[in-house]
Amino acid sequence: MYELSLLAFVDDKDVPASLSVLSGLCSQSPWESIHRVHFLHGPGRPTGMPNPSPTPTNQQKDVPALWKELDRALGRQSYHLQLRYEVSKADFGKADGMDFNAAPGILRWVDFPEPAQAVPGAEKGVVMQRKKVEIWGQKNLHSVLAGNSYSLTSDQIEHGYSFFRDDIEICLHRYLLPRPQGQPPSNATAPTNPLPPWDSVTNVDDLQHWMLVVKLHVLQDNKPDEVRKAQEQLVALKNELDGVFQFEVIDRQFFDSRVPLADDGTTTGEGWKKAEHPSEGGNVLQDLDIQGEEKITRERGHTRERDVPQQDVIKGEEGDGRDVEYEKEEAEDLTKYAPEPIMDENIRLALITEVSALNWEAMDREVVIWTEGEDDEPNGQQAEATYGIHPSPPGPSAGGDTAAGHRNSPGAGIPSLPLHMLR
Repeated sequence: MYELSLLAFVDDKDVPASLSVLSGLCSQSPWESIHRVHFLHGPGRPTGMPNPSPTPTNQQKDVPALWKELDRALGRQSYHLQLRYEVSKADFGKADGMDFNAAPGILRWVDFPEPAQAVPGAEKGVVMQRKKVEIWGQKNLHSVLAGNSYSLTSDQIEHGYSFFRDDIEICLHRYLLPRPQGQPPSNATAPTNPLPPWDSVTNVDDLQHWMLVVKLHVLQDNKPDEVRKAQEQLVALKNELDGVFQFEVIDRQFFDSRVPLADDGTTTGEGWKKAEHPSEGGNVLQDLDIQGEEKITRERGHTRERDVPQQDVIKGEEGDGRDVEYEKEEAEDLTKYAPEPIMDENIRLALITEVSALNWEAMDREVVIWTEGEDDEPNGQQAEATYGIHPSPPGPSAGGDTAAGHRNSPGAGIPSLPLHMLR
């Protein structure tokens, strides 16, 4: 199926007012939910996702068919995946943990979004669309994924409020880390178990932003008329909310859920590798021109290198059943572009897989992604199409009027949110 969506950011102080607006819009009270969300990193080469014993559920009648669809997608390209388990505030602070294999969970896969499309009545790219498979009520998910060489990269908590208006789902949510404030990041390969008390968890974003996601699903993605109808429905709702929420146009690379490949078939890493020289610099927040001139994520702490996808094509060997080409992505050493380090170790970033799903607990370097045609690259470097990484140009420091949370115009800033979680 296709998922079509809109994205906006909401300050923490504006959440009560936002919930009131959405309650009036949808004529219903918000439905509060809390999920454990586990992000898993796929193997170095696509292996598919066979599951000989899917769990039958009344929520979905076509579970075996969904597993086959997922197996086909993961047989062509390796991806990051999400596992989701619903919990309640009463589960926090308990002495007993959760048995994730015994508990029914949701397995979610989302593809790399399609290129930005023009939709009548809206900015090009404001409606994002991508293929999606979501399988509900499944047990033994951790065992199935571990058996297929998937490894945990991030353990987070999604706390949100949902509304429904006809077929449209509206979600206002934030992401939390299941550890007390001030506790250093964990490199554990298993989820936190048991959970700490609810009032001690840590917000992923130090500026306390929430994400507003408006989404609509098209079950038969091979019918263009249905997709166009869904686009029109989202644009109509966006127009109703104009002046209340600023829906953003964000480069689809932030939502890249694919796992890069190395020449030897192993992954090139979890996206970011720590450099040798820590920084003593201060905190800086640069602007993001959301319309496409430059894309920036803000991090603070140590300088890092990022795996930069450079696309090549590998065809399936004759007779191996892979009649679809998949992409090989190689890493580029970014130390030659590294700016003077200006960061802090406690920043958590990751927006990507709803989200490139990266380890949010490891990202803390400022990066600008320049698009082809930029004339003003530093040091005379020629911009690289789509994936070129360069130091950020001079801009206002944190606390300025154009910092995230103080937007005076569209695109004036973007919070340090895990956008890849939107994958």
